[in-house]
Amino acid sequence: MPDGANRTWASVAVVAAITAIVLTSDQLPERVASHFGADGLANGFMARHIYLTFMLGIGVGLPALIGLTVGVSVRHFSRFINIPNRDYWLAPARREATAAYLAAHTSWLAVGLAACAVVVHLLVIRANRLNPPRLDTDAMIALLAVFAALMAAWVAVLNRRFRLD
Repeated sequence: MPDGANRTWASVAVVAAITAIVLTSDQLPERVASHFGADGLANGFMARHIYLTFMLGIGVGLPALIGLTVGVSVRHFSRFINIPNRDYWLAPARREATAAYLAAHTSWLAVGLAACAVVVHLLVIRANRLNPPRLDTDAMIALLAVFAALMAAWVAVLNRRFRLD
């Protein structure tokens, strides 16, 4: 997929995440159970508008910050970029192609973070329907395991791309 298409696709996915979070937030009580202990029972609460701001920050702000940081760093602060064979890949002849690849690859990370935020939000909605509020810890552990596996694959693809052999 061309680099611009990756970024467009990622932008659509992030906008979909924003939409999903905003459109379902009315299912939450005014005082949202937002933190849960290992047993799944709520042990922290926040106002719904603060919770919504927090979830949008995680689902949108974090991916945007990561994308912006990677884009700026590759072009202006390459000493902070940690890829295999950095000097080779960031040499002037390859810098733009490397920057484009990193931007496209980071788009996938943004999509993963946005999707993870939506699933966490849906689990919080479900938890807040119970009295007392209780998070489905099995579902949360499964989400974290899938996210960790996808992150490992994301890093492996990145490392493989920048090998020289």
